Amino acid sequence: MTTEKPYKVESYDSYGSPDERRPMLQGEFNSYEEALTFSKEMVAKFIRERISEGQNAADAAWSFRCGAEVPMIFGGSDDHEYFQPYDYADLIAVELADKPEKR
Repeated sequence: MTTEKPYKVESYDSYGSPDERRPMLQGEFNSYEEALTFSKEMVAKFIRERISEGQNAADAAWSFRCGAEVPMIFGGSDDHEYFQPYDYADLIAVELADKPEKR
């Protein structure tokens, strides 16, 4: 018997029209913190890839808005702050662009 975990992360593409968007299950988690960490890493991975391709912070964040899988957290209680993936993309893009790449 499998039990469902209380939190799910689904993603929606930011590049399709609203009628074409379909959720994709990215993972199930036991805690909000696990789901949040996973969601933040999804965003950060996309931004890191764009920065490594030569985009600056603003362009990488804009690319996320226009062409990424956008994570959304569902489940559990309403006791947690709502994760804002676009705001996080803006924040992490600046942080990642300011860090020298480790080689």
